Amino acid sequence: MYDIIGDVHGYSTELGLLLEKMGYQKRFGVYHHNTRKAIFLGDFVDRGPDVKGCLKMVKHMVEEGAAYAVLGNHEYNLVAFFTRGVNGRFLRPHSVKNLRQVKSSLKAFEDSQKKLQKYLDWFKTLPLFLELDGLRVIHATWDKKHISFFKEQYPKNKLSDELLHKSMEKGAKEHEAIESILKGVEVPLPKGFTFFDSDGNERKQLRIKWWESPQGKTFRDLAMREADKIPDVEIPEGFNNGYIDYPETDPPLFLGHYCLRETEPFLFKKNICCVDFCVVKAGFLTAYRWDGEKELDTAKFVKVKI
Repeated sequence: MYDIIGDVHGYSTELGLLLEKMGYQKRFGVYHHNTRKAIFLGDFVDRGPDVKGCLKMVKHMVEEGAAYAVLGNHEYNLVAFFTRGVNGRFLRPHSVKNLRQVKSSLKAFEDSQKKLQKYLDWFKTLPLFLELDGLRVIHATWDKKHISFFKEQYPKNKLSDELLHKSMEKGAKEHEAIESILKGVEVPLPKGFTFFDSDGNERKQLRIKWWESPQGKTFRDLAMREADKIPDVEIPEGFNNGYIDYPETDPPLFLGHYCLRETEPFLFKKNICCVDFCVVKAGFLTAYRWDGEKELDTAKFVKVKI
């Protein structure tokens, strides 16, 4: 039925190998499968060696009906990086940190701004989330209150100009919703604690395993990554603002985004699966081959590494 593929980040060679390993073949230069469709979880751009080639592969598959794709935070960030607000400034500042993040994407299109603009326009046609035939797909977090907000206020389920601009206003519902579904749930660390992430950025907020209850756990227990840098301090009673209940009776949910460093794919829950195993950090590009099962199975993972 569906082959759900994690964050590609410009690794087009690995993507081609992964598709071929799953039986996809090129027809007129575009990968197709006779009986299945791919679903891409976003983050096609930045970091990797062939951003342009990766975008071409994914976009052509979507346009030819061989795949679906949802928006990732890196596509969202890149659109904001090139969009000016009413004050004339770019929505995403051209700071050293932000320039470093988009370096490989800028290099890929340094000779063709028009081509890049076509992809930026295409990003705004991608859905924020998908509900298909008994499964759900989103880049980082499935929060029902945010999903309901988008369905009510932005029923086209895309990054419209209105949504893009409002999502940059701290305090706006659009900002809170986009930050959550595309970037994950973060909570403040205990007072006085900070850590440096793998990109060298100092963090005061902790990205958490939002599907796990905080009761009886420490901040380190809930850390998505780099747990050894997080204080092993018990979470205060009543501290549950980051927890989102996702019952095991709900449809299987597929996520990307989290750049997991384990040596073998694993499941978050029986019905929650992340397929981003950090190809950008010498990990592997990963897919899950879903055939309608309600309880997910680690045997259904497929991975490639060069």
